[in-house]
Amino acid sequence: VLSDSRRTKFAGPNETFKVRKANGVVHGHTPYTKFSPIELPVTLKAHDKAIPITARIIDTRALVDSGASCPLINPRFVEAHNLPTIRKKKPLELIMADDTPVKSGLITHEVEVHMFVGEHQETIGFDVADIGRDNLILGISWLRKHNPTVDWPRSTVVFDSDYCQSRCFGKAAKLANPRLTTPPPPPATSSPSYTPP
Repeated sequence: VLSDSRRTKFAGPNETFKVRKANGVVHGHTPYTKFSPIELPVTLKAHDKAIPITARIIDTRALVDSGASCPLINPRFVEAHNLPTIRKKKPLELIMADDTPVKSGLITHEVEVHMFVGEHQETIGFDVADIGRDNLILGISWLRKHNPTVDWPRSTVVFDSDYCQSRCFGKAAKLANPRLTTPPPPPATSSPSYTPP
C-alpha cells in the first residue's frame, strides 16, 4: 500500500481503485505535462517452468493503455522472472502509433498467468513484445472485455461491469489472491468516488 495521496484502494465489486500516476511518462518514452497514465498494481501468479506444481508470486504494475490493441508483457520481465512462454501458431506484427513496426520484430510468444488487481482476478494471456520500460500493458481488448468504469482525469478504475461481477469476483473467479491477507469487505451498494487532493 502506498502512502499519502498515493494510497491504493484495491478494486472489489463496486469499489473505486485509485491508481498511482507514473511521473508523466507514457510507455517510458513520451513525457506528458498535462496527462499521466493509469497504472494498476497487480499480482501475478505464475507456474514455475521446472516444477509446474510450484507457483511464483510477482508484484508489479500494469499500464492501462487504450491505444494498445492487446495485453503485452516485456521480454526482459519474462526473462527476469523465468516465466514460461508459449510459441504462437502465427506470429503477429506490432505496429506503433506512428504506423511503423516495432523494432524488436514479430511477436512469436505469449505468457499465460493468473492476474490479480485486489479482489479482481482472471487468467490472462500477454503477448511478449519490447514495450520499453513498462512490464505489462493492458490494452483495448482487455478494456473491452472487462469494461471497467475509467475516469481518466481522476485516474480511477471501477470494476463494475456485468462481466466482472459474474466472472472476476468471489466464487465465480475460483482463484485466491495470494497477497490478500484479510477477508474482503462486503460489497458496497453504490460505487464510492475518489476526489484527488
